[in-house]
Amino acid sequence: TAIFDEIEEADLDRVFFTTFADSALEFEVVFYVNSSEYKSFLTVQETFNFALLKKFTEEGIEFAYPTQTIYTKS
Repeated sequence: TAIFDEIEEADLDRVFFTTFADSALEFEVVFYVNSSEYKSFLTVQETFNFALLKKFTEEGIEFAYPTQTIYTKS
C-alpha cells in the first residue's frame, strides 16, 4: 500500500494472493485511476510496476525463471 501512497492519480482498493501457479505466486491488485483517460491508466500501471520491481530489488527478492529439461534418446 505504501507504493500507492506515492501515486496521486490512483487509489488502491485491494490486494489478494490468489493462486499457486506452475511457476508463479499470483496476486490480484485492484486500484482506481482518477481519470477516464486510458493513457492515465497505463501511466499508473507502469509507475506501480516499476515501483514494485524496485521494492523487490531493495528487499533482495529475485524472480525465478521457468526452466524445462528435455531428454532425448540418441
